[in-house]
Amino acid sequence: MATELVLGDNSYGRIELGSQLAFTDDVTTVRATTQLDDGSRVRIAYERARGDHNSPLGRRDRDTGQLVKAPCPRDDTCCFAG
Repeated sequence: MATELVLGDNSYGRIELGSQLAFTDDVTTVRATTQLDDGSRVRIAYERARGDHNSPLGRRDRDTGQLVKAPCPRDDTCCFAG
């Protein structure tokens, strides 16, 4: 049986809105709002199959070293430089 770790920590978020995380045996669903570096806010909404090893989420971008946090409607991904 495979095990997955999913983090949903909002303790140092730029905005005071919590993320919605939902889990089934097959799917992880995320709904949230994030604030980008330019100050704009973007709604994030996606589903990923549990155990999706091809997803870039939770990995580092090869070129920038940034952590890939979510698919972003204004770009390919929302990343975190921390």
